[in-house]
Amino acid sequence: MQTSDSTTLTASTNERDPGSSEHPQAPGGATGTTNPKRAVKRKKGKWSATRKKDALLARETKRSLLRNFMQLPLDVILEMFSHLHPRALLSIARTSKALRAMVFSQRHADLWKNAREEAGVPGPPGGFSEPRWAALLFDINCCQVCWNKINAEVNWYFLRRACDECTQRHTVRLPYPNHSMGYSEWLPRQLMLELVDSEVMEYIPWGRSGYQTNAQAVLFWDDDAIDVVSAWQELSKHTEPAGRKAFHSWKMHRREIIQKNLNLIPTYQLWRINCLYPSKKLIKHRENRLVGEQKYMAFQEIKNRLREAGHRTEDIEMSKLLYPAPYLLDSDAALGEEWERVRPSFEGDIGRLKDFRVTLEMELVTQERFSVFEEVYETFLNTLPPSERYRCPEISSFRTDRDVVTILETNRNIPVTRAHFQPIANKMRAIVDRAHNELRRSLVSTARPHFGLHEDEPWLLARCVFTRFRRADPGLLMAGDGVLVGWDMITTHRHKGHSTVWLRPRVPVHASRAFDYNHSSSVDSRRLVALANLPQNVTVTELDERDPRFAWEHEGGPYVLTVFTWRAMLAHLYVNRIHATQYRPRLATEEEKSAAKAFEVTARQQAKAWACNHCPQYLQASDADTKPVVLAHLAEKHGVTEPEMTTDYFINERCRYAYEVPYYRN
Repeated sequence: MQTSDSTTLTASTNERDPGSSEHPQAPGGATGTTNPKRAVKRKKGKWSATRKKDALLARETKRSLLRNFMQLPLDVILEMFSHLHPRALLSIARTSKALRAMVFSQRHADLWKNAREEAGVPGPPGGFSEPRWAALLFDINCCQVCWNKINAEVNWYFLRRACDECTQRHTVRLPYPNHSMGYSEWLPRQLMLELVDSEVMEYIPWGRSGYQTNAQAVLFWDDDAIDVVSAWQELSKHTEPAGRKAFHSWKMHRREIIQKNLNLIPTYQLWRINCLYPSKKLIKHRENRLVGEQKYMAFQEIKNRLREAGHRTEDIEMSKLLYPAPYLLDSDAALGEEWERVRPSFEGDIGRLKDFRVTLEMELVTQERFSVFEEVYETFLNTLPPSERYRCPEISSFRTDRDVVTILETNRNIPVTRAHFQPIANKMRAIVDRAHNELRRSLVSTARPHFGLHEDEPWLLARCVFTRFRRADPGLLMAGDGVLVGWDMITTHRHKGHSTVWLRPRVPVHASRAFDYNHSSSVDSRRLVALANLPQNVTVTELDERDPRFAWEHEGGPYVLTVFTWRAMLAHLYVNRIHATQYRPRLATEEEKSAAKAFEVTARQQAKAWACNHCPQYLQASDADTKPVVLAHLAEKHGVTEPEMTTDYFINERCRYAYEVPYYRN
């Protein structure tokens, strides 16, 4: 019957002519103009009744065996499973749903542990369950990232079994370079890692791709980095005592996890060598086992020598120089002259790790002491008039001051009070000047390479434009924060957030973010200086005295002429970056300049850019008000009926762009 059907099917197929009109050929070598009909699929041969019966019997036999096996007492089954290899347990768990539920049950967690211990497999690191650990070790023909059937090795640093392509794709360096990875799903996470705080890298599991011996080539797995950075950003928001304590506990827990995992890496590597080369009789196996054991012994010898030198175990195990060392030194070299050559590098790195550990342990105590200094500083600020007060550095700027650091790092058993900071309070103005000098040095170091300044040139040139939020708020276009020219604007603006700076190597402290270079506005400023026929080395003060005006003509809709001061023109170009390529500014005519100045006489008085110099009520940018309101406040609250500029009231530099009112004419 089966033969007859096959013969009939073959005959009917051979009778079709692929070149006939009923079945025209496809357009590539075709004679017809229509699409060909789909070919008839070959019918599957029918099973005989005997074959069907045998298949059903085999299936039922397997099910019956499984049912009979599951009817055994549970303790008997578990006893049998406990003598199996973890690899066999994985296979059993993938046999049926019933066995999977039994093997993966939380009540039978000891089953995996007993099987692992009997097989001589090292224990799992923190965060790994026994089944997940077994899958990592023994699923050798599967990448556990892309899940392709491919031979993939375990990266012991990242504790992932990944193929080379996935490892290359998912490992990153931090801080992350500011460029696209080439696939869109990464972009939101890329922005997070571009803004990563330098200290957070100490809490992310690190490693190397392959056996890199360069100790500086440290990589991070992107998912690990995202998880840790997200937790860091969430916990760092809480500044109350309970939030700080939770943040500190999280840091200590992260460091403990990383330390334990790093300590187990040599054990895992030695176990892997023994699995790959199990025979003690074959010469090839014996040689490879010997090499692996020598590297393991070299690692242990280096650790022992560092302990003998007085270093603590937790500092030794966190060193990034330690783990490539066994691949650079054999056990004999570790005991010989080679050790004396590399020893200073090890001890220097471990000394820095010790400083980091001590700083972390002292973090809560240091924060309490710094809050005492904050009260002392606030008392000093209350003695200053608002026009001077808002130019003083914010409190975090003093975190690296040598006098403040000396008190903060006092023995943790000594309670620190305001009396300890009294010597600093007596010379607070000198310390403020020192902080301003430090800010000035940082601005000069930023300005010279970017602006091409010579050593003898002043650095506060009109073409030197800074910003405070470039790394803190990417994409935020607010001229009041992003276009800062001149010392007055810089010192009166507060930094956006904080960054981690290194007081000493491996001693992180949170300080104010430094001002950054504003490239686009600096280019615009050079253009405006050239339009005003002034030299490129003109200073901010000189340009304010010249007071050039610039016109902006908008012709896209109704014609509008706008006349700006040079500062207002910079702010306008910064915010309207898209239109700056379509409409270019020009130098205003004398008539336009006169009209703008006449308009400004009353317009600037109505700008919310004025502040009282007797109280801080109008000191914040959002609180500044118009000149009539401030004068009324002086008369009502302070009894000043004949106020004088700068003595009783002043222009709030935080609202400079509200004060620089543009002039519009249709």
